[in-house]
Amino acid sequence: MSEEFEFSLSNKILVLTIFLFILYAVDYVGLSLNTQLMSHPGMYMIMAFMDTLIVTYVILNSDDYGLNLILRIFLAFYSLKYFLVGVEVLYLTNVLSWTVTQSLFFNGGINSLIYCVIAVIFLGKLKNSDNPEKNHKSFKDLFNFTEIVTIFGKLILAGGVWTLLYIIFGAFVFKNIALSLDLNGTMLYLNEFGIRSPLFLIFFQFIRGIVWTIFSLPIMFVINRGLAQKAVTTGLLFSILMASNLLIPTQLPFFIQTAHFIEVFFSNFIFGIILVLIFFLKPKN
Repeated sequence: MSEEFEFSLSNKILVLTIFLFILYAVDYVGLSLNTQLMSHPGMYMIMAFMDTLIVTYVILNSDDYGLNLILRIFLAFYSLKYFLVGVEVLYLTNVLSWTVTQSLFFNGGINSLIYCVIAVIFLGKLKNSDNPEKNHKSFKDLFNFTEIVTIFGKLILAGGVWTLLYIIFGAFVFKNIALSLDLNGTMLYLNEFGIRSPLFLIFFQFIRGIVWTIFSLPIMFVINRGLAQKAVTTGLLFSILMASNLLIPTQLPFFIQTAHFIEVFFSNFIFGIILVLIFFLKPKN
């Protein structure tokens, strides 16, 4: 029975991977095929497989079902894969144009909604067949916090933690890896990139960290695992969904994109772990 179940689950992962790959192939804005996918189909397939693996794990280990679960996983998938990336157009004008960002938001919204609905249904989480009498948390229960001041303080802390991680990983991890791969090219890139207003960037990342946390809390609350597994699962959800975007070749030099992939993967992973500790670690009496 165990081998049969594992085989069945493997087939589901394969089907969902192919389905997500097809979704990535469609450009709803231009009503055409994604030309970038046509140029790099292999990398898109790898990205679809990585995204499907972590989404499948989260859905199957979730304590929720049906529409509530669809909304939770949609918020996480859309925000990590598209929204939190697209908003960086506010300062990454040399990398993201507003036209590209609009397409990212629109295509990403449609892809995320369709994929999350199909994934929840296909993985058998539309209804609680094991114990239909069990009462799960409703979506609005996430906002029934006993102390508004406490949750507000945790959000501020989360924004500060992300800002600190962004600065540390940008200054030490990204920069050092890029320099080791191509010293002259990295120096030229850094000189051209130059942030006009460092204070604006810090404030932007602080707000981005808070928004990120708000969008992620719904799915974090229903990951049915112990603290350590919840932390690792959240970290992997953050790191895989956002970093996998960087598997696709762009106009960025290879050494810059490689360094950025490593930076994003590990900073997001650590942020996910810290968020779980902030919101779910209960102090001992």
